[in-house]
Order: sequence, then structure tokens, then C-alpha cells
Amino acid sequence: MIETLIAASTAVTTVVTVSCTDINTLVDRAKVYPDISVEHRQEVIDLYYDFGEKYGLDCRDAKVD
Repeated sequence: MIETLIAASTAVTTVVTVSCTDINTLVDRAKVYPDISVEHRQEVIDLYYDFGEKYGLDCRDAKVD
């Protein structure tokens, strides 16, 4: 007797929203994160802003309430 295993795959879609508030929260945290150099700190901050820009957000000068 030959057994056959058939695996069914179900596609799952997850929608995640990101706002300037989210980006600025991460930037604020990076500004005070201990034990990293000034250069690395700025690189992390730039990466957060670049991520936002990739998805149409300009958070560098955004006012967050």
C-alpha cells in the first residue's frame, strides 16, 4: 500500500499600516538608545525615515500629536 501526503497551502494576507507617529516613535527611541556610536545612531534614524519614504510618508518634518 502506498500512502500519499497532499499538503494544502492557504494564502494569508496581512495588512499592516504605518504612520509618521510610528516612525517618529522609533526615531525617538533610537535617539536615546544606549551603547551605539553617533554614526550608527544616525544610520538607524535614516533607515526609519527611508522606510517611511518608501511607502509614501515624509516624516522628517511631520508634526505628531
